[in-house]
Amino acid sequence: MNTNRKKQHRLLFVSVALTVLTYGVHIYLRVTGHPPGDPMRTAATLALIAMFAFYILAQIRVFRGMDEFERQVHFMALAIAFPSSFLGVLALGFLRAEGYLAGSDPRDLLGLMGLTYAAGLALAWRRYR
Repeated sequence: MNTNRKKQHRLLFVSVALTVLTYGVHIYLRVTGHPPGDPMRTAATLALIAMFAFYILAQIRVFRGMDEFERQVHFMALAIAFPSSFLGVLALGFLRAEGYLAGSDPRDLLGLMGLTYAAGLALAWRRYR
């Protein structure tokens, strides 16, 4: 791996770490009783949005530096993750409307999306091994 690719992957790792950290702060503030509209909670929400945007930009930089094989693997991972995440959102919405899963929070779907992408990436790497 050349130096430029290492820098891109380091930037991606930093963006993921910051996104997870701000997500954790957001959940902590939500759980500890800060009401919606609280300045601390609003700041945490805006920071989470900014960090996720930073992650997207870092991911684009990494994708641009990939060769065709790596792009094909990640494309397959996204082809698995997007419909799986969509199914999760659809199921959550309909089941909540029917009175099931009333305690679930739609904001926690971010974790579901990350898990489906990781599972899709693992399946894609396994297939092309």
